Amino acid sequence: MEQQESFASRLAAGTATASKMASWWPRHVHATSEYLGLRAGGSDEAQAKGAREVLLSIAKDWESSVPCAARKRAGISCGLMAEHATLETLFVEAALGADAAAIDRIATRMLTNAKAHGARYGHAIKGFPESRFSELLREHISLFIEAVTLRIDRNASGAVRCTKKAEENAVAIAMIAAEWL
Repeated sequence: MEQQESFASRLAAGTATASKMASWWPRHVHATSEYLGLRAGGSDEAQAKGAREVLLSIAKDWESSVPCAARKRAGISCGLMAEHATLETLFVEAALGADAAAIDRIATRMLTNAKAHGARYGHAIKGFPESRFSELLREHISLFIEAVTLRIDRNASGAVRCTKKAEENAVAIAMIAAEWL
């Protein structure tokens, strides 16, 4: 029996009917998973570079749709979502290199970036669900870190469970993005 493709997967692939903002977050999650898979799978550098460029292109697409996300934070040379995507790629590299200090430093930066997203949108958009969005973004980061760990540990059953939770999280964020951004 064929397993039905999830709504988040259809959003990421562009086969579900949804607004640009509703499909953005699932596309981001898919691109992040693709990058992780290529790096953990030992792909050549050109493939990884291509996946990294897609991930950053998707981030810049968010920033062009949500202008307040494009503004740089103090000491950061890019917008909020480009920073988020860059931190995810750096985290993958640190985890694959077993660099515990870098893993901790990048994870902390990822959480600081997540908090900045919620605060920035809450300030710019009257009534924006800042706390809920920040909570979902923190969950996204936790699930991302879990996915990296499971991939490194080659835990396929855990990865399947994590992917399902990540897709549910992506849809929840997509609902907020579609309504508010």
